[in-house]
Amino acid sequence: RQQLTLEQLLAEEGRPTAAGESVTVESALRLSTVWGCVRLLADSVSTLPLHVYRGDDRDPIPTPPLLARPSADFPELADWLWAVMASLLLRGNAWGVITARRGAGLLPSQVDLVHPDRVTVVTEGNGTQTIRINGEPYDRADLFHVKAFPWPGSLLGLSPIAYAREAIGLGLGAEKYGAKLFGHRPSQ
Repeated sequence: RQQLTLEQLLAEEGRPTAAGESVTVESALRLSTVWGCVRLLADSVSTLPLHVYRGDDRDPIPTPPLLARPSADFPELADWLWAVMASLLLRGNAWGVITARRGAGLLPSQVDLVHPDRVTVVTEGNGTQTIRINGEPYDRADLFHVKAFPWPGSLLGLSPIAYAREAIGLGLGAEKYGAKLFGHRPSQ
């Protein structure tokens, strides 16, 4: 049995909001408020200076490999963090496949990010969960996962877009109405 996020469920239904607008992540990003919020938060977090500390030490340790070159697709940390933040802000989850490990603890040293829409969590009849990327099962130990807005008992984070869909639909409808009203004014 497949467990879907609320956003996936609503997108599959194609059910419009009370304002008559269907809301997807892509349509939500066309609303300047959503785009501005995502851009502001992702820009801010991705450009913060990062220092890593061990335990109660006051002096930072050398930069871990994951923060030096996080992935083959995003060799720059700022770009990788921007993509992680955008995934969290729009879909509630950031996923990646751990492609390299280093050190005595075999900590992740490279994580290739995966579009959250390509990840599904399948709950079997006995309650075990299988994570699939593009339909292929993955061991949880081989995956990087951060969830925004965690919910008790759920492996997935809550999608802000799905939970704000009525407000976003209203904004999209208002923009469409305003464009028609001001775009078809008679000449004077």
